Amino acid sequence: MNTQRQPENISPWLARLAQSPAPDAAHLSGSLAHQWHQPYVTGHWCEVLHTALALIHDDSPGHAQFSFAQHKLRWWRQLIFQRIAVRALNGEANLDETLLETSEAADALVQVSLAWLNRMYPAPRPLVVIAMGKWGGMELNFSSDIDPLLSWDDEGLDESESAELNDKLVRHAQRWVDLLGKRTDDGIVFRVDLMLRPFGSAAPIVQPLSAMETYYQTHGRAWERYAWVKARVVAGDMAAGTKLLRALQPFIYRKYLDYTV
Repeated sequence: MNTQRQPENISPWLARLAQSPAPDAAHLSGSLAHQWHQPYVTGHWCEVLHTALALIHDDSPGHAQFSFAQHKLRWWRQLIFQRIAVRALNGEANLDETLLETSEAADALVQVSLAWLNRMYPAPRPLVVIAMGKWGGMELNFSSDIDPLLSWDDEGLDESESAELNDKLVRHAQRWVDLLGKRTDDGIVFRVDLMLRPFGSAAPIVQPLSAMETYYQTHGRAWERYAWVKARVVAGDMAAGTKLLRALQPFIYRKYLDYTV
């Protein structure tokens, strides 16, 4: 006997989403969003959402474009999480697979949101997004927020040039945070927690690579070292992110044991 339950038999919320009139629901349906019982294939959501990004049209006024992008990202998130919930509640995905798919869905939503923002509001330098915490460790669950660190490569710039560009990138990053985390009639994509950055709320939400390297070499604490063990570069300037991770290896993995910790 087939014991698999369809979304309408699990909860009213899933039933509403299954009947969504969203114009791109058919696209996501063909990409496993509504094929509830198919196993997840690693990297799938990144591929699907980059294709779906073309469905966000750019011919409306700026504010309308931004609101439309917010709407799309929230519906995509809900449709994807609908599928994840159905498989988890049916016992078709174990905990590891559920956490993996949820974390990779977050990667994909972050990547397409930043790609859309860069297309509509070009940045003077590309941001790099580093996933920290549960997200970085591929342990994201349904109620998790995301903990990104935002940086950019300031190589070749003097202090005044770097400060000027950083101010512009802070404004760019705030738009990105609003794209994902500002509450609308459709809810949010994710709560975005930027407090793991150097100096926390006392510092800008974006900091150049050189400033981050200096901070961790000079002020880095034990808990920050442990947090960086889970760090992953997930979006934006991947080369700059890899460069930062490589530069911080001596901080993350100390050569000698610290018996005072």
